[in-house]
Amino acid sequence: ALLKAAQDKFSIEQQTVDLAQEEIDLRKKAAKSTGLLGKALKVAEKAGLDVAKLKEDMAAEDIEINIKKAMNMARSIGVRGTPGFIVGDTVYAGYIGMKGIKDAVSKTRAAAKSE
Repeated sequence: ALLKAAQDKFSIEQQTVDLAQEEIDLRKKAAKSTGLLGKALKVAEKAGLDVAKLKEDMAAEDIEINIKKAMNMARSIGVRGTPGFIVGDTVYAGYIGMKGIKDAVSKTRAAAKSE
């Protein structure tokens, strides 16, 4: 029973990694197809970055692994897209604007003072 539970846990974790990889692949395809990657590389070049090195880094496996970890961590706390913010113990998924951010920070500070 313990081995079965361990296998099931591994299977779920592997499925999560596989889904994250699919999402990364889709985002890369979308960026390429819409020209966003080209635009981003032009901005990087204007900012003085080594574009060849940037492309190499973008293809690096450790970068992919870190992106997958971050995506999985975000999903685990309820963030499903960008932007996402965590202020105190509260997750704000989606755009909340500058006023929303200021209100969230004020609310968190007020709660901390009352503890």
